[in-house]
Amino acid sequence: MHPALWRAVPHRNRYVGLTLLLLVPLTACEGAAVQACPTSAAVAEPRWPNEPPGFTTLADWSYDQLVTKGNGKFARGANVWNQKPGTGSATIVCDASAPLSPPAALQVNYPAGLLSGTEPWTLYFYLSPHGREYYTAFWWRASDPWEGDPSGINKISFWQDSAPASGNLVVMMNNQRQPAYLLTVTLEFNEAINAHLINAQGTGAVWHLFGNVNGGNYQIVPGTWYRIELYFKGSTTPTSQDGVVRWWATQAGDRGATQVGDYVNVNFDRPNFLQFSFAPTWGGNSGVRKQRLDYYRIDHVHVSRP
Repeated sequence: MHPALWRAVPHRNRYVGLTLLLLVPLTACEGAAVQACPTSAAVAEPRWPNEPPGFTTLADWSYDQLVTKGNGKFARGANVWNQKPGTGSATIVCDASAPLSPPAALQVNYPAGLLSGTEPWTLYFYLSPHGREYYTAFWWRASDPWEGDPSGINKISFWQDSAPASGNLVVMMNNQRQPAYLLTVTLEFNEAINAHLINAQGTGAVWHLFGNVNGGNYQIVPGTWYRIELYFKGSTTPTSQDGVVRWWATQAGDRGATQVGDYVNVNFDRPNFLQFSFAPTWGGNSGVRKQRLDYYRIDHVHVSRP
């Protein structure tokens, strides 16, 4: 049986004043064009080169379909993929340039009119048991051109903890303090303060980390594929300064990964982490709206733990 494919159907949302796109399954006939896409050569190097030895795989998802259930409906239990509609849409597209598992790739669409501070779609993976140490990696690219939000915030992925107002570890494409887009990790906590970290910007319990390996500040170019790897381990207490956050980027075609951050003195909140998601929020509530259609594409995602 071929994997479920999807197409977008316009739907008027009276609450946000936008025409959204809802997803319905494609028939086999409608999906034929996607299935006919040419394939590319497999990646010869290790898929996830900075995964710690001995880690156990929780998910290795190729995006032949959006979520665990082929019909897109909610899947009960832990370690399954589910989705939540937002102010845009998500679909499986054909992209022969996908570096790891072409031709299928996830496309998250940001339609013209999308409001700053909202996410077009959420694809989430609920973890059981909850924990404080994880590794995740995925291939990702932004559309070219890409319209950035005035806030400089273009979020990609989230790790969320179990607090009622969840603390987050966020990977983003960031141009808050410079014209170029940089690959950063943001600590959005409730209690832990990280003002002591170098090459960081923030206030209170929210800090944007720009990297501390060879100066950090890894530049992202829209339209280019990157493998993004993140490893973290929560601190003993919110003030112990012994948590770890490391991330790497590999531009498609490069021989190996570039380490961007290696912070070993990070403070984390107390709750364990319970969910990984692509909830790619555009902007920081700046009040503006997208002027054109943009998108993210993701080719394969991997999640593991000790």
